Amino acid sequence: MVRNNYGYLENMSKIFINGKFTAQPTTGVQRMARCNIEALDAAIVASGAIDNEEWILLCPPNGDFPKLKAIKIRSFGSRKLGLHFWEQFFLPLASIGGMLVSFSGSTPLLKWNQVFTIHDAAVFDFPKAYTYIFRNWYKFLFKTVKLFAKKIITVSEFSKTRILDCLKIDGSRILVIHCGHEHLRLISEDSSVWHELGLENTRYLLAVASLNPSKNLLALIEAFTHVSNKDIKLILVGSSYMNIFSESEVMLNDERVVFTGAVNDEQLKSLYKNAEALVFPSVYEGFGIPPLEAMYCGCPVLAANAASIPEVCGNAAYYFDPYSVSSITSAITDFLDGIIPKQQLIDQGYRRLESFIWKNNGIILLKELRSLY
Repeated sequence: MVRNNYGYLENMSKIFINGKFTAQPTTGVQRMARCNIEALDAAIVASGAIDNEEWILLCPPNGDFPKLKAIKIRSFGSRKLGLHFWEQFFLPLASIGGMLVSFSGSTPLLKWNQVFTIHDAAVFDFPKAYTYIFRNWYKFLFKTVKLFAKKIITVSEFSKTRILDCLKIDGSRILVIHCGHEHLRLISEDSSVWHELGLENTRYLLAVASLNPSKNLLALIEAFTHVSNKDIKLILVGSSYMNIFSESEVMLNDERVVFTGAVNDEQLKSLYKNAEALVFPSVYEGFGIPPLEAMYCGCPVLAANAASIPEVCGNAAYYFDPYSVSSITSAITDFLDGIIPKQQLIDQGYRRLESFIWKNNGIILLKELRSLY
């Protein structure tokens, strides 16, 4: 067996994986990509090597590469023109001669033999959350690549239903694999964040979200101002919140609302473990990993009864109407007053986690991808 000019073995079935996520900040999308690839790698090792098969993770230079045993890592190209350019131009060239698998929500337009992931149909269902250029590019990308992709991966039955409706494709072409929770096992707590935020001996509710308007944080903030308990704080984890919410008089007038900015995984785990509850007010989610992370940390979940959230949380959350400020306020008040049994939510959360395991995804993905190349 010989290697060609790209360093790949000839006469092999080559499965390339899009490693764009290794050069991006970690949100739920990147977490899903990394954890599924690590699970796939473990499944390949457990299944035993196949002589005519080669797995390669193709990455931009200077990324945060995962530690893999069966999947090789190749770093190539340049990031000078941005990750979008790298993905659309360098990646198709590097993946010539094999199938490309993309887990992180975007994929090359000019790649025929591929499997790609659509986390949700938000660019169709919730267009106001995105810029004109962003939403129209993704609509065009999804509608074009769907014509020749071998399979589309998504993260919930809710997303599958919406993708089928928006893209008008056969349901057999969509593979649903949920997100998992075990990544938190490898993360140690960093309690320094309590001191930095002045949270010693402080009761607080936690919200973890991006700046996307679908996360509904303004409604949560307004609802929290109506909570009569003045000894409780609301901690909002995320970056640059002040730039987005600076016009909100509601927020600025309540000193109980604390904006952390970005925190690392170790600090976030500590915040989960010491929170009274996670409040998850999103009106649109393809999946939503924070509730699972909270459940793992023994943190009760108060959540919106919208989109995929009930599918993920099941009976392990107390639900409210995210479009009703009074409903959010009532849920928080009932929880703080003990009307909602805290320990019951914690116990149900631990049981709920059994349905969402990254390791299982690896086994499913390996079987599916081997059937396609």
